[in-house]
Amino acid sequence: MGSRSEASRLGALARLKTALLVAVAAVLGITVPVGGDALEVLVTPLVIVLVYSSLRSVEIEDLHAGTIGPAAVSLLLSYVALPAAAIVVGTALLSRSAFLGVLAMAVGPTTAGSALV
Repeated sequence: MGSRSEASRLGALARLKTALLVAVAAVLGITVPVGGDALEVLVTPLVIVLVYSSLRSVEIEDLHAGTIGPAAVSLLLSYVALPAAAIVVGTALLSRSAFLGVLAMAVGPTTAGSALV
């Protein structure tokens, strides 16, 4: 039982450490916005990785050379192939107003979009 309690404390400590890191980064980004333009190109890829990893419960420590390929395929399917297919099918089969709804769902990541429906 002691190990479960200790594991719980370690998990809480890790979450606190992450929350503090995010808070410090936010404060620094607001007070010292130097280099923001250069980092702007990284925002979308980082959001994709963070959304994917949170939805799939992937830990950064679990990633290694053997898991990058399947993760990349999954990301390509979720963020490129499925939205492109939705746009092609929507254009061919739906009215303009219905297609706009499909387009709104397709521009976001498919995995996150399906959670909205």
